Amino acid sequence: QLQKVKQQCPPIDFDNIMETDLARQLHEIEEQEQNNLLEKTLELQLSQHDNQPYRMSDDDMKKQLKQIEIVKQSEKNEQQRQYNKILQQLKQYEKLEI
Repeated sequence: QLQKVKQQCPPIDFDNIMETDLARQLHEIEEQEQNNLLEKTLELQLSQHDNQPYRMSDDDMKKQLKQIEIVKQSEKNEQQRQYNKILQQLKQYEKLEI
């Protein structure tokens, strides 16, 4: 019966899992760099607001901060989705070993 179970469940492709995880990590790093750039730009604008003829309005700052929050939440959601997917695959693999 164990043989039947092994035949019914698709084999876990660890290379694919690792490749997917590395791609996700790269994507997270790229998004983090984008966030850092946005934050640095905002900080620069805030620190130079006295020297600039144009002062960023409170609404503009709120919009930028909201965008940063949205990007960060999106990253968290994607990371959780990937984690759940890998965890599910691991549970399937553990069932095969039993």
